[in-house]
Amino acid sequence: MKAKSERLLSKIGYGTADLYGGGAFLIVSILYLYFLTDIVGMNPLLAGSIPFIGKAWDAVSDPLMGRIVDRTRSRYGAKRLYLLFGSFIAGVTFFLIWLTVGGGEWLQYLYYLASFILFSTGFTIVMVPYNALLPDMIRDYHLRGQYTAIRMIFSALSAILGGLLPDMIVNRIDGGSAGFAVMGALFGVIFLIAILVTFKSTWERPEGNVRNAPEKLTANLTVFKNRAFRYYLGIYLFGQGSMDFIMALIVYFLTYVLFQSGQYVLVMAGVLSSQLLAMFFYQALLRNHSKKLPAWIGFPIQAVASLAMLFFAYEGAPIAPVVIIAVMIGFGTAAGTVTSFSIL
Repeated sequence: MKAKSERLLSKIGYGTADLYGGGAFLIVSILYLYFLTDIVGMNPLLAGSIPFIGKAWDAVSDPLMGRIVDRTRSRYGAKRLYLLFGSFIAGVTFFLIWLTVGGGEWLQYLYYLASFILFSTGFTIVMVPYNALLPDMIRDYHLRGQYTAIRMIFSALSAILGGLLPDMIVNRIDGGSAGFAVMGALFGVIFLIAILVTFKSTWERPEGNVRNAPEKLTANLTVFKNRAFRYYLGIYLFGQGSMDFIMALIVYFLTYVLFQSGQYVLVMAGVLSSQLLAMFFYQALLRNHSKKLPAWIGFPIQAVASLAMLFFAYEGAPIAPVVIIAVMIGFGTAAGTVTSFSIL
């Protein structure tokens, strides 16, 4: 009989939480600015500052959460404890950011800023311990690779669901504030359940809970002395940053440049399906080649395809080449995710 760590159900259970990890911020990246500017009616400058401040808060909250986890002792384990109660925080805060509130512009701004920071904090509470959990579960390097591969599949599936379903839900209801609220509630429940499944399916070795956390938080900065870490950080920031930038522009590009907002599902399906296929392709390459190879292949494709889209940036442009370029962009952006996860 297979050991628990080798069972497929254990790998699936571990990867399920990345429905939240891969889906929540993707939905936010694609639709949140549009929600704030076109549904709430917020000034674009104020709207753009909200995710910016939220990301800046992440730079503070992530290392703090890592320190808290290192100092945690519980019968559920130092990391799984936060998956347990973090699941409820994640579900509720994702719903809150999609509610439409009244009041003056600045009251609205304060609400959405506060709710976004709460959502970002909930994401940190779940994802920091989740990202650190696998080495405490599995010692074998190759077995960890199998778990990571399953996790990446869930991340890709969540990207497809998160990229296509929210728009369908919103438009099916009223195309406005009620649709966004229902979408937020539905995905909040999905994320809550996904994280709880991972909590029930994972474990921590007792010795994995023993930590020698540095006395000073500034000790975390010593990691920047590591050249390999600096390279990794660059791959992650430029890879994820460029993908978020592209995803946030798709809705506006189709609505206000091409004036073909009805083609959203087709274009997004091209991006996301090619990302999923590319992940399998890059994973096959990683078996026999360097972890850097996907980045060497994908980043140039992403850059060339993004520039090619400029040739179709006009009202009434033919949709077929736009979809083809979107497929190329998806194939390219997947490289940053695969390389980052593999190195991690």
